Amino acid sequence: MRTHQVGKQAFSFPDGLEGWTVEHVAGREFRIQRGPEPKTAFLVAYDPRQKHSSWWIDGDIYEVRSTRPIDALLDQLGIAATAAKGPEVLVAPMPGLVLRIDAQPGAEVAAGQTLLVLEAMKMENNLKSPVSGIVAEVYAQAGQAVEKGAKLIRFA
Repeated sequence: MRTHQVGKQAFSFPDGLEGWTVEHVAGREFRIQRGPEPKTAFLVAYDPRQKHSSWWIDGDIYEVRSTRPIDALLDQLGIAATAAKGPEVLVAPMPGLVLRIDAQPGAEVAAGQTLLVLEAMKMENNLKSPVSGIVAEVYAQAGQAVEKGAKLIRFA
């Protein structure tokens, strides 16, 4: 059974997806549904070594770490400690235009807090902090076009 962590919230599905329907549409596009209203989700990035993925759902980016019991044991032993700490730099998950920056150097931010709004494919995407910490440096400016992988914000 895998445990999934979004920010500080951890959850698992011991008996399948517990009422969720996940359908692969094409490429990186998925349709997810729990209840009456389906949502479109896009897999933005996936790093199997770090067991980390980024998902775009309804204009928000969600950073997810999915682990198995052996991964948790390795983390406890300190073998995988670098993977558990999270990224030091927030990068652009896709090319786009920076519309707004909500974080300044020296600001204390919480995991899951919106730091930057990136317009891509005529959609506004709220890029959220993957970690709680201090913003050390902001590389982007409002109105700037950025490429996928461009450094946006560095954490102290």
